[in-house]
This record gives sequence, C-alpha cells and structure tokens, in this order.
Amino acid sequence: MIESINEKSIDPNDPLLKELESFYQLDDNWDGEGANKIPQVAILQATHFLRDFLDSNPKLRPLDVAASSLGEVVIYWGTGKSYKEVTFDGEGGGFFCYEENDKTYSIEDKENPEDSLLENSWFKQVIKKLNEL
Repeated sequence: MIESINEKSIDPNDPLLKELESFYQLDDNWDGEGANKIPQVAILQATHFLRDFLDSNPKLRPLDVAASSLGEVVIYWGTGKSYKEVTFDGEGGGFFCYEENDKTYSIEDKENPEDSLLENSWFKQVIKKLNEL
C-alpha cells in the first residue's frame, strides 16, 4: 500500500493521497453498476505520480482524484472548458489527456516505471504541458 512508497516531503495525510488509499477498499461493482475493481498497480502508479508531481510542482495541484468504473485511477485538473487528466490502468501504464483549442490530445506512457517517475520522459512531457496550459 502507500506505506511502501518512498517518503517525499508531501504530507501523508494529504486529502488526495488519502482518497487514493481508499481505492484499495473498492471491490468489483463498487458503484452498483458493474464497475471493475481498481487494480493495486494502478493505485500504486497514481500514488507515485502524485507524490512526485506534488513534490516538484506544488502550484499545479490537481483538483481531484477519482476511481473509474473501468478499473482505472484518474487524476485531473480543469480550467473552464478545458480539462487535463492523467489515467493509470491495470497494467500500471499512464495516459495524459488534455484539451487545447477545442481539440483533444493524449500522451501515453510506454515506460511504466515501478517507482519514481521523476526521470521518466512521459512524466516530464506531462509537467511541461501542464505548465503550458
């Protein structure tokens, strides 16, 4: 669980981290409409991402985290009509999706690191794009 992750300067009681931790309790059909259980790897990768992200970019704090009925973890930001989100799936892969000039774009993580994302090229692209939007 979250205890196994290297401690960063982020408060372990941060509400976003606590919300991610609560996803471990979700079983199949957690929404009453057939939702898939959230795989541990998706929660771990989202937690790694969030810790690294908040540690290095505290001013770009996400609005919220959410469990997807597809068995994914979503971290999202939003400004007016545009949105930005990072999704982690059951394979541990990351997917960044954003809207710009009324078009939707995405960047997929093909590296799937098991711990810190700080040296991951996808993570760097996500940070760069979030700073631009």
